[in-house]
Amino acid sequence: MAKRAGARIVVGSHSSVPHAARGWVVSARNWNCWSRVGLTPMEAIIAGTMENARFFRIADRVGSIEVGKLADLVLVQGDPLKDISAMRRLGA
Repeated sequence: MAKRAGARIVVGSHSSVPHAARGWVVSARNWNCWSRVGLTPMEAIIAGTMENARFFRIADRVGSIEVGKLADLVLVQGDPLKDISAMRRLGA
C-alpha cells in the first residue's frame, strides 16, 4: 500500500541478530520478503542500493555502478531479476 501511495521503499538494517553478521541478514533473508509484499525483484534491489544512497544523501558517491562512484560488487548464482532468491546464492 505504501508503494502504491508513492512512498519510497528504503531497506532497513538491524542492530543485532544472533548467528548473523551485520548486513548479511538484510541481503540474505529479506529479499524474498520484499517480493512477497509487492516489490518486483528490480524494485527490491533498488531499495537496497540506490534508494538507500538517496535516503542518506550520498547517491553522488554510491548506490549505483557508474564511473567515479565507489562500489562493492557481489556475484550471485542465477538471475535475481527472474528469481530474487538468487541473491542468497553467492557466486565465485
